[in-house]
Amino acid sequence: MATSTSWAQDVITCDLCDKPTQQFCNNCQVNLCDNCVRKHRDEFKSLMHEIVPFLERKIQLVFPECREHSGQKCEVNCKKCNEPVCVKCIGLGPHQGHDVEELIETHEKKIQKIKSDTEEIKAKIIPKYQNEDHKIGNTISKTKSKIDDLGKENKKLRKLWHQEVDNIYDKIDSLSQSLGEENLNALQGYHNKIRNLISEINKTVKQNEKLSISTNSLEVNKYQSKLNEYQDLWKKRNYNTYRHTRGCERHSHHYMSRLAKWHLSDQRKRTDLQ
Repeated sequence: MATSTSWAQDVITCDLCDKPTQQFCNNCQVNLCDNCVRKHRDEFKSLMHEIVPFLERKIQLVFPECREHSGQKCEVNCKKCNEPVCVKCIGLGPHQGHDVEELIETHEKKIQKIKSDTEEIKAKIIPKYQNEDHKIGNTISKTKSKIDDLGKENKKLRKLWHQEVDNIYDKIDSLSQSLGEENLNALQGYHNKIRNLISEINKTVKQNEKLSISTNSLEVNKYQSKLNEYQDLWKKRNYNTYRHTRGCERHSHHYMSRLAKWHLSDQRKRTDLQ
């Protein structure tokens, strides 16, 4: 037995208010309560309205009202202007002489394009970005490990030398920290960008899936494919993985080489004195 909460969640409400639906307009594909039937008719007086009990509704394509001719439904699509038009528009109106096709045919083509785009995004685009997300995560972990190793090595070397060389290791620590943070920030920024793109692409997929079953031809006709945009973004991706870390290593080796030469020179001087 359903609880009052689950029953409330299952109730289909009127599209004009929050009351439960009792009626349905087949022409406009709109859910209506008894009180809103008149309001719906009055709002679109120029259009035909087939009001039936909700359980007897017919799911069908909704033809938009012509903007040029009141009371006329757009049943064809102007290929030249890529917009729905009525028969008067192509007879004597602004679309006279333009090539047209049935709006149902246009709708079906758009639906197929939406489904095709969505499948390619799900099958190819998203896995690419997810794989990139995984690789960047590994790169960040390795970079952190390298930075930690450099820090540990610096501390070990610090203990081997006298107080006179502390200033050199202060420079190494400062360089390691600044370059390490710069490298991590760059990687983290790229990582965030990839994750935001994945989120945006998933949102596009949900919108496309919803649009692919829509009966609103006007909304479907407005669909703009984002497939090429996502493919171009993938081709343009770029980041330098260890550029800063390697720079830090070069500077570290440079200072250690200087210290080694200083140590040998100091040993020779002491031997000469003895």
